[in-house]
Amino acid sequence: MDNIQGQGFERVDTPQIGDVILIQVGSDVPNHAAIYIGEQMVIHHSPNRLSKRDLYDGYWLRHTHSIWRHKLADRLDFDGIFNDIGEQYEI
Repeated sequence: MDNIQGQGFERVDTPQIGDVILIQVGSDVPNHAAIYIGEQMVIHHSPNRLSKRDLYDGYWLRHTHSIWRHKLADRLDFDGIFNDIGEQYEI
């Protein structure tokens, strides 16, 4: 958190595809992260579990600390990446 802005991230209010969502899981400080993949869905990884997609509402929304977008995010093709993954794994 101390250098997130120095690495090119800007805090935003509403998530877009590719944004990093920092979450507070049983903590007063952010200790979990998810990537917003669109259509109110995130992908994240919890300890001792496989990475998974989850609906970004309820628990995750209530425990969101902040949302961050990299200044070069508009140059990246997150839709293309997501579509390719979807075709390979029937997402």
